[in-house]
Amino acid sequence: MLEPRRDRSFVAPASRSCTRCCTEAEAFGITERNGHRHGLPDRVGRRDRVAVEDAQRGIRRAAGRDYGFAFTPHCQNARDLEFFVKYLGFTPMEAIRSTTLYGGQIMMQPTSSARSRTAIWPTCCWSTGDPLANLSILRDPKRLLR
Repeated sequence: MLEPRRDRSFVAPASRSCTRCCTEAEAFGITERNGHRHGLPDRVGRRDRVAVEDAQRGIRRAAGRDYGFAFTPHCQNARDLEFFVKYLGFTPMEAIRSTTLYGGQIMMQPTSSARSRTAIWPTCCWSTGDPLANLSILRDPKRLLR
């Protein structure tokens, strides 16, 4: 249904919260066993397959925004970019574009002018080091230039 509308549609899921529930939330009472009992790994696998198929159909995928929980703290949103590369086969630049360019388009911000920050990446992505070589530097506040 999205394919005919791909020029005006986006998919922006909470990309890895189910994975984190299974693997990183035990300290908060959510065990891997509970995650498996509720079928979270199967859901993640299906969602990843659909995401790859969507990309092949030209459907734009923006990074999700499911942060602010104890096991998904704020200021770690750049993990979505790493997950896009690791699980969905994006290149680092495609992952950055999913957040910046598509994020700007979702919010109806101009993205074609040279003055638009969302045309390449936002100010917050200016960092010490090369995020294309190591996306995790975008999660380190000490590496971000202000």
